Amino acid sequence: MGNLGQVDYAYANAFLNRFAELRESSGRGRTLAIGWPLWEEGGMTVDDATRRRVERRWDSVPMSTSAGLTAFARGLSAGESCVLVVEGKAEAQAEAQAEAQAEAGAAADRPQVDLGRIHADLRAIAAKFLLVSEDDVDLEADLTDAGFDSISLA
Repeated sequence: MGNLGQVDYAYANAFLNRFAELRESSGRGRTLAIGWPLWEEGGMTVDDATRRRVERRWDSVPMSTSAGLTAFARGLSAGESCVLVVEGKAEAQAEAQAEAQAEAGAAADRPQVDLGRIHADLRAIAAKFLLVSEDDVDLEADLTDAGFDSISLA
């Protein structure tokens, strides 16, 4: 669920990748476009919940400066015009297993959840925000297709 700022960013990066490819193939000098991840020390930042979600979903953690400099040097020697850099977490699989076991143990202690009631409440909230009937709210649909954006979701 992106926003217009992310569209601009993605478009700019696509332009940069193509520019690097064309410049590199023209023989006018070495050009390298790098798709960087989040950096540990500086640059764009995200909240802790987003960091954890990215780590869980893609096994990617914010990159250290030393790993970034190493990736830059390797990218220059790779002979490609575009590279993508990520820093993964080696023990992510073990942590995921431990987390799953902890969640399974904690689940036994949790009270039962009425998903039907939660869905009804979410449908009512969305309908009120979107100014539509509750029957028109599809909880399985992408929220941005329904009319939400990053500001309204926040």
